[in-house]
Amino acid sequence: MPSVQDAFYNYLTIYYVWKSRQDDTAAKETLEFFNEMLTEDFGIPQWSIEEMEDFIAVKFQQEGKDRLLRFPIELISCMLQQIEDDPARYA
Repeated sequence: MPSVQDAFYNYLTIYYVWKSRQDDTAAKETLEFFNEMLTEDFGIPQWSIEEMEDFIAVKFQQEGKDRLLRFPIELISCMLQQIEDDPARYA
């Protein structure tokens, strides 16, 4: 099983793909998969995402403790950029 940080990285990556391409059913299904993983496997029923200048912050509670993860924007937007650069590859 991936770490909670890995799960949020994957969630955020596909979340930003889906936000940009809401008609993409594969992106929606993948987003739902990671949402389910975070909720059921890691016991995190809700979280908030805040976009800052250089990073994306995710705030959540796990096992009664407040947690904060930060991800560089370039890291999260990489997949979306790849799809936009070569859409035929991801069709």
